[in-house]
Amino acid sequence: MEHQWPAASGTVYSMREESREVKPVSTRQRNFQVFWMEFLVVLDLPQSQCPGSIVALTTQEPQCTGTVKTPEVKSRADALDWVKRHPRGSKVTVHYDPQSDRMVFGGESIFNVYPWDKITISAVILIVAALMIKAGRRKSTLPYPQSIPVVKEE
Repeated sequence: MEHQWPAASGTVYSMREESREVKPVSTRQRNFQVFWMEFLVVLDLPQSQCPGSIVALTTQEPQCTGTVKTPEVKSRADALDWVKRHPRGSKVTVHYDPQSDRMVFGGESIFNVYPWDKITISAVILIVAALMIKAGRRKSTLPYPQSIPVVKEE
């Protein structure tokens, strides 16, 4: 089943950098920081269709706004790259979930959206497991000697 969120055009009003410390379950791994950006976007939608908040920001009349949170990344530089692509005042397309307040930028490259490091590690593990299974099956199909020596009892 395909999910399609409605889209709205908007303008980036402000952005802020966020971070948090991640404490892995394993005690052998060190704690690490993850970074993301949160963009406040003024959406070009009537108040009756606003999926976010209605606030007076740039005019006296209340405007439809929403917050776009970028994916969490381990590199602060990668998080700040979102600001280079979406500077203050830039026009953007935002997809929003009508069932929640979640919003994402439209038109982003899949290289910026998906956690490719985790996908790559999973693929490598899958390939190694498949090779080990194949090697195990090959070894189990080796022919056994046709005649088994008989030990004479005295």
